[in-house]
Amino acid sequence: MTYDYAGTWSDASEHSTYAQARSDLAYWAENRTYPAERSVLGMPFYGYCWGASCDHGYTPFSEIAANYPDQTGQDWITAGDRTISFNGTATVTKKVQLAKDYGGVMIWELTQDTSDGQLWTALKAGL
Repeated sequence: MTYDYAGTWSDASEHSTYAQARSDLAYWAENRTYPAERSVLGMPFYGYCWGASCDHGYTPFSEIAANYPDQTGQDWITAGDRTISFNGTATVTKKVQLAKDYGGVMIWELTQDTSDGQLWTALKAGL
């Protein structure tokens, strides 16, 4: 699980970066000598929203894409009083490419993707 490094309990900041995923996988493989092929990278299909107009902090990617369809390739949105951190399509693809050197990926959780599967498509592009 390489996500939830920030959320409703913290100030606005990125909750699931590529750099953190790389660092977490390397920690287990190098520092803990856990077999790389048994390490699976957990990726969020949701983000967090900070600001007075956020309904709740935890926000499915489908909701983010519905409200900001032209920004789904990004990981950070600032609009009005809202700040949203999530993994956009580009980061999902990049994380899958990273995880190919390990045991693969797992998703939390698939039903939070868009109905046309934007993140699922990005995941497959990384293969």
